Amino acid sequence: MPQLLKKYGDKVEIIYIPINFRGQSTKSVEAYLIAEEMGKGDEMLNALFDANFDKGMDILEKYHRN
Repeated sequence: MPQLLKKYGDKVEIIYIPINFRGQSTKSVEAYLIAEEMGKGDEMLNALFDANFDKGMDILEKYHRN
């Protein structure tokens, strides 16, 4: 995405749409939406990306019903 923004500048708008798949926890999406409401969406998005891809954490853990 940074390359697109660098190349096209204000001619492009990137909109993130969080999704969940069946059986997946909603915790990471909820955290992102709350951060977005607080004006910290980009920071949360970067933190989630880092946790998942750089640190190998399972941020999309499966939802377990009791």
